[in-house]
Amino acid sequence: MISFRGSSGSALQCLGSQRASPPRGGHRTLNFSFPFTWGHLGMDHDHMHWRGRPFQAAQDVSGPEAMNTDRVPPPYASLSVPVYSLSTLGNSCLHPASSGCDPFVDEYDATPDSMNIVTYFAPMAIKPDRVAAIGLYRDTISWKNMLRNQRGVLQLLGHQHMKATYLLGKQSATRVDKRVGLEDLGLPTTQWEGHTVLTDAVGYMLLEFYLPPAQDIIHAGDHDVVICKVLKWDVRGDPERDALYTGDLRKAGHL
Repeated sequence: MISFRGSSGSALQCLGSQRASPPRGGHRTLNFSFPFTWGHLGMDHDHMHWRGRPFQAAQDVSGPEAMNTDRVPPPYASLSVPVYSLSTLGNSCLHPASSGCDPFVDEYDATPDSMNIVTYFAPMAIKPDRVAAIGLYRDTISWKNMLRNQRGVLQLLGHQHMKATYLLGKQSATRVDKRVGLEDLGLPTTQWEGHTVLTDAVGYMLLEFYLPPAQDIIHAGDHDVVICKVLKWDVRGDPERDALYTGDLRKAGHL
């Protein structure tokens, strides 16, 4: 909320500083140092005018109006974006698909290696470091592994990997060995930077948390958003020609 403090006469009395005072409890006071008449600011219930130029006050969109907005998805929802898979390392001493072994971990936190499907990935900066944001679906094995290890390998998938989207995106690594499942689909794997990756992926990126975890992780409903530094990458194909997009998945009925 913004309030204007001054005398009750025709001019708003100068209160000193030209800057806004720090917000306290969500209330902000603007202090002006120039002559100001109420004729410059006309206010009614729905509109405000600044020097004769009207602008619409914020409207409450709760209720039926808000419900109607959900019937039409936002503009970005219909855009086609690249499809990735994040490879992460587990810590289970008992699971055969785990690269790590932590003898002190409890049963809930013991995880195997995993690969998932990622479509929420956005580069944020180039210099001095390449920084990107990635959305991780909460309470999944990939989410646990990434938050614990603070690093993983993001692979850009190609058209040939469309048949693996159900395995990678809909099946849990606690029930299915993703590496074995990929090989059963005729998709061999290899090692890159200590992680299991698809041999014929279009490219690989080694991601690492950019800041301490408490500052890196943004809880955003069903996903956590993590800010990562792109430490290293390897391009194996032509991303513009070979990359798999969500539009391809929609046409094939996978989305």
